[in-house]
Amino acid sequence: MTAGPRFIGGNPPLADEWFAPAADETTVDGRTIAWLASGRDGYLLAARSSGRSTWLVPDPICPVVIDVLRAAGCIVQAYRPGHLAEVVNPAVAVALVWDVAAGPDMADVAAAAGSAFILEDRCLWAGLPADLAPDSRPQWIVGSARKWLGTAEGGWLIAPGAQSLVTGRNPPDARHAALQLAAAAVRSARGLSEHPQLEAASLALVPLAEDAVGTPLIPRAMSVLGRSLLAQSNARIRSDRQATARALVRSLTARAAEAWIPALGANGVRLALPIAERDACRAALHAAGILAPIHWPNGAWSGAAGAQRASAQTLTLPVAVDAAQRDAYVARVATVLARFPHARVIERTSCDD
Repeated sequence: MTAGPRFIGGNPPLADEWFAPAADETTVDGRTIAWLASGRDGYLLAARSSGRSTWLVPDPICPVVIDVLRAAGCIVQAYRPGHLAEVVNPAVAVALVWDVAAGPDMADVAAAAGSAFILEDRCLWAGLPADLAPDSRPQWIVGSARKWLGTAEGGWLIAPGAQSLVTGRNPPDARHAALQLAAAAVRSARGLSEHPQLEAASLALVPLAEDAVGTPLIPRAMSVLGRSLLAQSNARIRSDRQATARALVRSLTARAAEAWIPALGANGVRLALPIAERDACRAALHAAGILAPIHWPNGAWSGAAGAQRASAQTLTLPVAVDAAQRDAYVARVATVLARFPHARVIERTSCDD
């Protein structure tokens, strides 16, 4: 099907200047922050900066990570959580992932010191570089705000010390940024229940935006638009996300939220809760007007024997809820899950048999 000419008239498009590259890097607390289109661009930039041809990644891990590292020409080897010490050496790069179930195994954190290049993956946590307390750890850190904040782009990579990461950076992807922003803007319209076509339009835009991201071969810079939106993400927004997730944990588990959710500096919280009876719970939540996506269906991202079981226990409960709607939202989730006697929040998924 051939696309027709672009319509002229009506509301004009955003000016091209909004999609120009933002300031590539900033320095905070002696660390360099590169602002990028997405978390996968952060992985690609880390791979190009590591000087390592082999990467050790935990199994399970998002398949996008494997695709991006391979696109960078790297050999990707999986390690079982808790067993990094068996395969680590100074010649490889290591990824430590704060995933949907838990932070990295503490034994792996200790073993990672045997590598000369360590990358912490915070893409599934609600937080920005400013939320990471200054410390002396040598790790590089990759993150993304696109899963929890209405923005055009949201990737970032933190490098230890002051260094230049600009070499070889591609300009922003205007199509991806515009689609991502359009989906968020439509969701911002009030009265969606009276206009279901708006909700449908927003849901239709999200996969188009994801398709536009693809697997980058060269890291893409963040646009002026994306950087401007991130600059408006103040502490109140991040605090709202954190408080919502903690309220969910308190409602759905017997443990205190503070014990179940490790701190991410001063702020930050995981974006997903592993839930038994995932599919049935998800269908019931959807019927109640709660969209709980599945990020990695069917264990396809992993070669581990237990990956499919682990995938079946991972459901993303939204945390992008403002304070005024928090209590009603948490109560609605609790009411739905109460109908499933075997549904529970699982503290850690595992791919081990």
